[in-house]
Amino acid sequence: MTAFYDRFANSYDWVTRWVSRYRSPEIIAAHLLPPANQSSRVLDVGIGTGASIRELIRSRKFSRIVGIDSSAGMLKRCRAKYPAIELIEGNIAALGPELDGQFDFVVSCGAVEHMPDLPIFLRHAHRLLAESGHLLFTYEPLIARSLFQGKNSPHLGSFGAAKVFRHEPSEVTTQLAKAGFTILKDISFRAYFWLTHQLVVARI
Repeated sequence: MTAFYDRFANSYDWVTRWVSRYRSPEIIAAHLLPPANQSSRVLDVGIGTGASIRELIRSRKFSRIVGIDSSAGMLKRCRAKYPAIELIEGNIAALGPELDGQFDFVVSCGAVEHMPDLPIFLRHAHRLLAESGHLLFTYEPLIARSLFQGKNSPHLGSFGAAKVFRHEPSEVTTQLAKAGFTILKDISFRAYFWLTHQLVVARI
């Protein structure tokens, strides 16, 4: 998966904006900006080229923006666009205890469906959030009898190159509760082409 996104990095912004018209970054921003303020700190998990933080930077509401991604190519592109933010190569599990409780928001846009273990992601998101912190993420739901979002359907956005782990919304709800989150919003939306994605807004 990382190799695909490394190769795709230079054309990612153009393709997602003008070809697929990927909506998840704007959906995330629309739900994140209202509760944020000038002292808010946000961690973006799977930041990619930074599409999901474009509106955050324009808002000037955040005192700290940290992004983490496993693709060096995507991070290089993000760094060229936003040299002032903190970027880390790796995954959320690699973030050390010095960051525990350091973020008011943890967001993940289009990355959760590539994570093989949802409970691990939720557990790390919880430890990194400050008291009453918010988690916002999108994911690709499992849709029975769907040609493109069934159990064995390839990942359309990577032309089948990236592994995809789809979840039924009821499973995600259960895992969030086990991880200590309260769901505030759970919304279905059209992410790109004809694919349905889910947005979750939760709080610890």
